[in-house]
Amino acid sequence: MKKINVEKLESNLRAVMTRTVEAGQMLGGICQINQDGKMISRVSVGTARLGEESPVQDNDIFRLASMTKNICSVTTMQMIDQNKITLDTEISKFFPGFKNKWIAKVDDKGNIIPDRKSNVPITVRHLVTHTNGIMASDPVGARMILQTGGFIKDSFKDLKDGVDFYENEAMLSFEPGSMWAYSGMAGCDLLSRMTEMIMDMPYDEYVKKFITEPLEMPDTVFEPTPEQWSRLVTVLNKDENGKFNDDPESLGKTIFSAPLSYHSGGASLVSTLNDYMKFSEAIRRGGIGSNGYRILSNERANMIGKPLTARGMQGMFFPSMQFGVLVNIRSGSDSLPDGCYGWGGAYGSLTWIDPVNRINVVYMRNSRLLANILDTSTGDKVFEKSVLDSLYD
Repeated sequence: MKKINVEKLESNLRAVMTRTVEAGQMLGGICQINQDGKMISRVSVGTARLGEESPVQDNDIFRLASMTKNICSVTTMQMIDQNKITLDTEISKFFPGFKNKWIAKVDDKGNIIPDRKSNVPITVRHLVTHTNGIMASDPVGARMILQTGGFIKDSFKDLKDGVDFYENEAMLSFEPGSMWAYSGMAGCDLLSRMTEMIMDMPYDEYVKKFITEPLEMPDTVFEPTPEQWSRLVTVLNKDENGKFNDDPESLGKTIFSAPLSYHSGGASLVSTLNDYMKFSEAIRRGGIGSNGYRILSNERANMIGKPLTARGMQGMFFPSMQFGVLVNIRSGSDSLPDGCYGWGGAYGSLTWIDPVNRINVVYMRNSRLLANILDTSTGDKVFEKSVLDSLYD
């Protein structure tokens, strides 16, 4: 296990976070790095809400967006722990409309049309690795999302509505397992709905009963209370005149375009730095929280960060990338040590676990103006390297 030069770490973190604020890409942010279960560093830069002077605090509430998926990975593995499903369970067992699904293509006029029936049954493994082709990020999938009005519709009230659409109306954009393409909400929504059906309870109630309450995460919720809304940070954006504002599409919502009642396993949670670090630590510690409460068996917790796909599979963002259970696994990367795994969200927050060096990282920020992930001054890769560069033997 490598050690952390704390002085260098904090200098690096503060520098990249300050540049992000100065570049107008976020109003403020806060991050925490733990090693071996102990907080090594917590750095806060900027302010929490537009028009206020208050600095970002560890109990300010952030929209997680796709960092919600890390919690969905645990609820799915809990179902596997209980022998309710396996990674190879065919989802048509729960959703018959997915049996022999149509695969779409783009015609000469740019329209999405059915091409052929799929020969590969979609499994839980395809959902957790983004190799399912359901409302995915590949060119055909992106065109399908555009033509159907987005990931979700205003008429969707809950998970069942969304899953009914995916099951009965949406086509696949490729043969399951043949490539990787990010399924932003659909894959996790199917997993979450599956949990609802197995446990006969709404997904938000399940998450509360079996994850957030046991781990003492009171501010990790799908529908914030009035007091919690008062602690939500600004989602920084700009209007047509270039003036900063609190993103209008996100006001009153936990993820843009989704009604509050739509408890998406892929995108709808809010949380605090304190809460999310408790969750992250429970995964690194083999499924047991720092308070001693076990949410997952050691075997299943350790499976989350183990590769389920080939490295650099067609469609993946990086040649070093592999996928585990809803997490990106990095090996051969120049910005993270081998074996690190985690994910980020569309509003900018990100997290990863380094199992070799026993490090947990949680970085909270909310903005629609963030630089590209590869930005050489402020992007995610720069933040990752600011941690990597502080490690020494």
